Amino acid sequence: MNHSPKPFDPQHPFALMVERVRDYAIFLIDLDGRISSWNPGAAQMKGYQPAEIIGRPFGVLYPEESRKAGIPEQNLAEACRDGTYADEGWRRKKDGSMFWALIEIIKITDADGVHSGYCKITKDLTQRKLLQDELRREKERAQVMLNAIGDAVLSVGPDGRIEFLNPKAEQLSGWTTEALQGHDFTELLILDQTPDESGQALIAQLCQGQMFSEECPAVLKTRNGARCVIDGVAAPIRDASGGNAGCVIVFRDVTQTREHMAALRHQATHDALTGLVNRAGFDERLQRSIDRVEASSTSSALIYIDLDGFKAVNDSAGHQAGDELLRRLGEVLSAQIRERDTLARLGGDEFALLLDGCTRSIAQVVAEKARSAIDEFTLSYNGRSFNVAASIGITMIDLEDTALDVLQRADQASYAAKSSGGNRVHFPRLN
Repeated sequence: MNHSPKPFDPQHPFALMVERVRDYAIFLIDLDGRISSWNPGAAQMKGYQPAEIIGRPFGVLYPEESRKAGIPEQNLAEACRDGTYADEGWRRKKDGSMFWALIEIIKITDADGVHSGYCKITKDLTQRKLLQDELRREKERAQVMLNAIGDAVLSVGPDGRIEFLNPKAEQLSGWTTEALQGHDFTELLILDQTPDESGQALIAQLCQGQMFSEECPAVLKTRNGARCVIDGVAAPIRDASGGNAGCVIVFRDVTQTREHMAALRHQATHDALTGLVNRAGFDERLQRSIDRVEASSTSSALIYIDLDGFKAVNDSAGHQAGDELLRRLGEVLSAQIRERDTLARLGGDEFALLLDGCTRSIAQVVAEKARSAIDEFTLSYNGRSFNVAASIGITMIDLEDTALDVLQRADQASYAAKSSGGNRVHFPRLN
């Protein structure tokens, strides 16, 4: 009894539909694996006309290596066992060229439930395959680049959740992509200027191409609890419609660089002996104080301190004793001032105290306290004791003052105190 599948009835509605399909190759295979019908879509896709292919083994449509491996027969066997078989792979055209196909082989049974053959449906997906392969190669190239660059890279989705860390980012943070994937990126990065916002709220900012720098700092929280300062930039990712698809953050650890620069700035503006602000740093702060007085009409004062008897210490006990005296007096004077005030060593045995937001009466009190503290201090050095005093001049900072005006008046007031016998405060009534 012949149980081969019957060819399509050309008048059957289903057959009419199959005949009109051009994007799919649809044909029947008998129990011996031979092609028994062939639609126009198959002719167009594979290059065989019905008369050339009907009656031939369907394995002719497979690559030679697949035929030698018995793949066509295995596909039929799986369809026979499971009712259907689906796969993607390379297939052969009449001219020998290859195309990437999505195929499905469907087991056919007749009205009595008897297996009579197969129906094979094929879709040409070569363009999709080529695009996928190109995308895969691009992804591999991008992955190699991400792994090779020296900067850390963090990918964040539009919801502010972490999607990817490159090896450098994993190294800096101590976390793997798998460990942080799906976590809010603020668990890893802190933006100092907006510390309380959620990751999702910050994505809009980051997608504007925000830079992380000394003026706009960010901190990386590492797995071991340490924190490092980072420099970098965030760049937006757009989807096909131009919408927000998240951002990529590229950054580097600049903790040591920042610390080094801070140390250099401190050295440039602070006295190496006493640790107090030096003349260069004092000049900057004095100008800022003058600017504040002009902008807000608040009052500030400058106290100029010139030590009495310091030369005698140097002459009798040497410069090491003099240096120790200056260090200790710096500590004594620092204890007398407010946190917002500036104490500076201008050079030699001269100090200056800048009092921001200070009235005339408060300046007088602070100057007297400084004079008294210096007068009461005794340096014990190599079994000897040394005492010094101070001649102190005060001036208020007036509107339209220059830094030179203020320093000259304070110096003149200090000179007047010294000329009057020293160990006193001189505060002219008129400035």
